[in-house]
Amino acid sequence: MLDVLVLGPVEARYQGTVVPFARRHQRLILGILALECNREVSCDRLIGLLWEQPAPRQARAAVQSRMSEIRSTLAQYHEDGPVPIVSRGNSYVLQLDPERVDAHRFRTLTAAGRLPGDDEQARHNLRTALALWRGPALGTRPGDAPLSALCQQLEAARLTAWEDLFDLELLLGRHHEVVDEIVELAARHRTRDRLMEHMMLALHRVGRSSEALQGYDRWRRWLDAELGALPRPDLQRLHVSILNNDPGLLAVPAGAAEEAADVPFTAAVPRTLPPALIDFSGRSEQLATLTAALSAQDHRPTRVVAVSGPPGVGKTALALQAAHALRDEFPDGQLYANLRGTDPEEAVPPFDALGRFLRGFNVEGQALPSTLDERAELFRDILATRKVLVVLDDAAGDDQLLPLLPGSIECAVLVTGRARLGTTLGARTVALDLLAPDQALDLLSCIVGAERVAAEPRASARLARLCGYLPLAIRVVGARLAAKPHWTIEKMAALCADEQSRLDQLAYQHLDVRSSIALSYEGLPEEARRLMRLLGDVDLPDATVWISTALLGRDVDTAWLALENLFDANLIDVSGRDTAGYPRYRMHDLVRLFAKERAAAEHPPADLAAARSRAYRFCLTLAEREYLRLFGDGGHRVRGDTPRWTPVGVRAGSGARWSPGQDLVGELLAKPMRWFDHERPTVIAMIQKAARDELAGVCWELTSTVAPMFQMRRDFWDLESILWVAQRATEAAGDTRGRTAVLCRIALNHVDRSQPDAALRLLTEAADTFVTLADTHAYATTLSLLATVERFLDRNDDALIHYTESMQLLRTSGDEVAVAWVLRGMGQAHLDAKDLPQAREHLAEALRRFRAAGSQQGEATALFWLARLVFAEGRPEEALTGFEQALQIARHLTDRPGEAQCLRGIGLVHRALGDTVQARAALTRALDLVRQPRATLLESHIRRTLDDVE
Repeated sequence: MLDVLVLGPVEARYQGTVVPFARRHQRLILGILALECNREVSCDRLIGLLWEQPAPRQARAAVQSRMSEIRSTLAQYHEDGPVPIVSRGNSYVLQLDPERVDAHRFRTLTAAGRLPGDDEQARHNLRTALALWRGPALGTRPGDAPLSALCQQLEAARLTAWEDLFDLELLLGRHHEVVDEIVELAARHRTRDRLMEHMMLALHRVGRSSEALQGYDRWRRWLDAELGALPRPDLQRLHVSILNNDPGLLAVPAGAAEEAADVPFTAAVPRTLPPALIDFSGRSEQLATLTAALSAQDHRPTRVVAVSGPPGVGKTALALQAAHALRDEFPDGQLYANLRGTDPEEAVPPFDALGRFLRGFNVEGQALPSTLDERAELFRDILATRKVLVVLDDAAGDDQLLPLLPGSIECAVLVTGRARLGTTLGARTVALDLLAPDQALDLLSCIVGAERVAAEPRASARLARLCGYLPLAIRVVGARLAAKPHWTIEKMAALCADEQSRLDQLAYQHLDVRSSIALSYEGLPEEARRLMRLLGDVDLPDATVWISTALLGRDVDTAWLALENLFDANLIDVSGRDTAGYPRYRMHDLVRLFAKERAAAEHPPADLAAARSRAYRFCLTLAEREYLRLFGDGGHRVRGDTPRWTPVGVRAGSGARWSPGQDLVGELLAKPMRWFDHERPTVIAMIQKAARDELAGVCWELTSTVAPMFQMRRDFWDLESILWVAQRATEAAGDTRGRTAVLCRIALNHVDRSQPDAALRLLTEAADTFVTLADTHAYATTLSLLATVERFLDRNDDALIHYTESMQLLRTSGDEVAVAWVLRGMGQAHLDAKDLPQAREHLAEALRRFRAAGSQQGEATALFWLARLVFAEGRPEEALTGFEQALQIARHLTDRPGEAQCLRGIGLVHRALGDTVQARAALTRALDLVRQPRATLLESHIRRTLDDVE
């Protein structure tokens, strides 16, 4: 049978034989599994305990290797079946009777030593338990910070056992036998008040009172110098008693102890709930959920309910409303504690909270235990036969809550906190969100009076919206309006309208939205605080992993972890997922204003500008990659000299990543146009903000790159908006080349809008400008666009002249895509002129070049026009095959105008074949894809064809 010893250097023994492990990590892994025997321990947790962060790259592989070595070594001794270490997913379990692990035997023996009854037997149990220790748990050494934290609870339990033992030894009058043990231990653990009490009492009883007084004096001065604290009142009283040689400090006779033990304890009925809000409103559904979960009608094994939500959302108000509604169901008391978990420096330790609870039950003086474990045990013991409601407000986390939970199913616990609480305790969770608009108006009516709200309905709705429907903010403005009955609601809304001073307006007496958010902000890790500030500064519609990566200038995992820290603190919420599978997050308006304030206060303007620039340039990188995959490298896009940005330190397959295997850019762009469809509002916002930041290069390059994607989505309204922004930005910056590139995109938009004359004017101006700039490539591609517009205007000869000139300039440029577009245009012009052999030659060559360059959209257009050529040659069945091939590519690219064009061709074929039903169906579907409030050129062609069929 296997025994594992962890109370000292880790050892494994089979029937007394020590199993040799060559590596320290082998011993530590086995020890950690033994401490958690029969429970899963994840590989990530093992890595976190074995190495300081960041862990080595090969940490996971190292853990797997060590685990294999442990199993192999144990297998040589284990004869009762398989080795008891099993894998479960990404975790490991040591399947073993807990009593075969000395740490678990220690806990069993110390628990037995605290049971009432035979003091000698209790003393023996505690001595036996302490004898199991051979050194620091797991054999930890200085510098083993993660392991030391793991073993801290065990080491604390060891000291508590010593203290319990000394209590018994002194009670039994054995002070002569233990005094030196106590003195040594107290000298090594000066933060343990109980040991100091034992030392003073034992020294006094053995006639060494002067040593007791000197030791107390040294300890008192150390306490003041190191911790800025004073000794506990009971220790001060003990000091005075020793000075006065109080005879009551002598050992208590056994009979007297028994007589004192016979006095019955009578618990009080504490009722410490703060008052509920008189004007509580708007949470009827959540209130019903809480009362049902906490009432006797819910027969869950434990009745713990945790309410979480962002700062100012009304968690405490809801909890107190529910607690007061349930007072009659808990006749033995209602306890309340504000744990102040939002402020790490002010957080109430469980030891202090239990002290308050126990005093509420009449546990006073020496009867109040001096250790956390003992207080928790006494608390559970008192509540074991009582029906008590415990309200724990503003908790920091589950570790703070665990000692404060009663063990009785007759009791209930209601917890509130900004963090998402209770998941490790099996609690039922209620996430509190913002008020609905009508609920916000109801709350405002309760505070200022329904008549005032009814008299100014539009101003009231505006004020609630400016408050972000946050209950705390509405309470602030409501309190200010109630205090100033001569103010109109419109005046209050006007004061709140200015973003720069809005948080100043949302403060009144003890109510302050800024301070409420600040508490959550101050409790964040530094990287999360920095990201929050940068997100507030850049002010984009969503906070995504890719944007956060660029803002921080860090790797993907760091950005994701910072976002999750903000989410855990309820400062952002999840609003969906991006195309890589990561969550999308959204920041509340008031939180954003706070973050923007902190950004301005804590960052030089240059730092903020650099972070925004990285975000814009990463967006440009992604847009460019999307463009290249759709249209190929080259063509009609004019490229500038803006530096691109991509993440550094991307770790493919990292355990923290949501989707391993590719880099972030590859994951985001896995499917054509999905990234653009998800991020269209963000792209628009970045173009606008880049212009405001006077980054004209980013602005026009990003606009020029995404313009064809807006055209594919027939989103002409937004396209016109960003083209106007880019044009203004380039004009303000004096960027002639950028402005001219934007003019070309505006011209193409005019073509789509059936305004070829306006397009011709802009393209002529652009061509002349590119000649002046000596930009031959841009001039050549502009000529090809000019030729296309001339073809629409039935100026075929002029079109072919410009196509020919463009081709001569591009043949040596190396831009295969641009050459292919010119060839395709020449083929269309020859097709219009009924020169079918020339049309076939040019279109076939265009198709070959598009395929070679990887331009999928270009390939689809060449296939379409070849199908039109075949149709013109009188071979409709063969043309149908060509249209369907082009349609397949267009659908893969989600190219709506391309798909509509192909469906129009299919409709033409079916009409020629006499199948008007199929023709009508194809053309109707095509019309649905491109229908706009103002008809475009393509829509007009489809309508005419459909009219012909009808």
